[in-house]
Amino acid sequence: MPRLTPQPYQTLVRIFQKESFSIKLTRGSHILMNKPGVNRSIVIPKYEEVDIDIIKGDLRTAQMSREEYFRLLEELIAVIYNLPIPLLIKFLRILIYTL
Repeated sequence: MPRLTPQPYQTLVRIFQKESFSIKLTRGSHILMNKPGVNRSIVIPKYEEVDIDIIKGDLRTAQMSREEYFRLLEELIAVIYNLPIPLLIKFLRILIYTL
């Protein structure tokens, strides 16, 4: 399984929006998102690179598995770079294993 890496806050917002979260509040340098059925809101700081610990905490709060997170991340990257998903998966595997 790939390891978590810091991500820009915009990427995390898009991933959680794909998982049916909506922006509840933007206050200062933080974005609060919620979803019906999830008890707590997730908090995404507006950092260029959001730290791994914050991502892990948000995944736990959102009740989202790492596999689901990586699947949504792959879909998002495929849309951004306009690549078919099988080609993107091959590209990401090569990239991850060379690091």
